[in-house]
Amino acid sequence: MKKRQFTCAITFLVTPGMYQEIKRASDDLEVGVSDFLRQAVEDKLRQKFLESTSSAKNQESSKKEMEGAAGGPL
Repeated sequence: MKKRQFTCAITFLVTPGMYQEIKRASDDLEVGVSDFLRQAVEDKLRQKFLESTSSAKNQESSKKEMEGAAGGPL
């Protein structure tokens, strides 16, 4: 038996206009609405992860710069 890949359902409401845009975009890409939305969520989560990783690196870099300018840890 094939193992199910997607097992957690998420339900949310959109306006008729949003639905039509999503449907049009998924039709243009020749994918189902669910696949289209899964990809959109995955893209947003990846973007959020990259932003948080970048922010953490920037904070660490700023802290090191301040320690160096002050002659040591604050």
